[in-house]
Amino acid sequence: MLGADHAHSAKRYRGHVGASLIVGGVDLMGPQLYSVHPHGSYSRLPFTALGSGQDAALAVLEDRFQPNMRLEAAQELLVEAITAGILGDLGSGGSVDACVIMGTGAKLLRTLSSPTKPIQRPNQYHFAPGTTAVLSQTVKPLTLELLEETVQAMEDRSGFHFCGGSLISQSWVVTAAHCSVSPGRHVVVLGEYDRSSNAEPLQVLSISKAITHPSWNPTTLNNDLTLLKLASPAQYTNRISPVCLASPDEALPAGLKCATTGWGRLSGVARLQQVALPLVTVNQCRQYWGSRITDSMICAGGAGASSCQGDSGGPLVCQKGNTWVLIGIVSWGTSNCNVRQPAIYTRGDTAQSLLCYMPPRLPQLSHTPSGCLSQGLRLDSLYRHSPG
Repeated sequence: MLGADHAHSAKRYRGHVGASLIVGGVDLMGPQLYSVHPHGSYSRLPFTALGSGQDAALAVLEDRFQPNMRLEAAQELLVEAITAGILGDLGSGGSVDACVIMGTGAKLLRTLSSPTKPIQRPNQYHFAPGTTAVLSQTVKPLTLELLEETVQAMEDRSGFHFCGGSLISQSWVVTAAHCSVSPGRHVVVLGEYDRSSNAEPLQVLSISKAITHPSWNPTTLNNDLTLLKLASPAQYTNRISPVCLASPDEALPAGLKCATTGWGRLSGVARLQQVALPLVTVNQCRQYWGSRITDSMICAGGAGASSCQGDSGGPLVCQKGNTWVLIGIVSWGTSNCNVRQPAIYTRGDTAQSLLCYMPPRLPQLSHTPSGCLSQGLRLDSLYRHSPG
């Protein structure tokens, strides 16, 4: 419940206050920590984070967390994680408080850290490579020539990567609506592979317009899709070319091998990663997610690898003949990126349908090899096993 003194300021969050919760406690099995999701499901986790800086905070936690940490070490880790993520994003300069839950009760620890000035977020986060309990195989990076089909990056103007996307024509990019792209705040980066390199021939383009699907529902994540109009056309090169959009009648059999790419939650990863994923039928997916799966969604994964936080808006592509087709946009999944549970993607043909109602119709968006990527991603040996 919000007090009257907080009700006014809460309005700017547009109903999202309390949409997700972190719950901790002690039962007969000992200390427990749960992340409760907006849809009502929950996950038991060793650690978690919420907020716009959660990816940076989780990277610190993944790198340094140890089971059965001493209280002093846990407090130090908490401050470092919040400083890297949440306070860095808010720039508030506020204090860090903690609530420690023990078998004898809960204790509130005030002002573990009290910055004297707002923390300035760096242009890029650099964390030492780390692992999580579900990482099962070595990460194998893509080679440069395999990256010709997608934008694969969007940044805010401070240089912080937050979402992926796919180039579908010289002037248009498709991404996820929940990325909340703002033309004045964010830019599109084309041709990037290694985020630690300053030698790549990038195209950094401003966004003139963001058109979100009119039926986008932030509560159910239905129709999670936004089209971005570039302020100036992208220049096609041997590293930058568009991807085909799936047609509404695209046949998508279960088990079809597809691929997704991104810089999502793998601590310290600078190079674009790829993972091969099998498609999952709607009925199979509903065994995990129930009625939350709608006709605008498609499921993939659950076989040991998945997309994760930071991959949102990126592509799910499947091979059709000698052409790779965008059949999905990374949307949502488990908060801990469970590789044994399928992740959810917005259907790629949703973008095609939206474009058809936008006069004038755009050129080179048909489902043909002309104007679309025909050079294939290699799926046989390039896997990114991540926590999702």
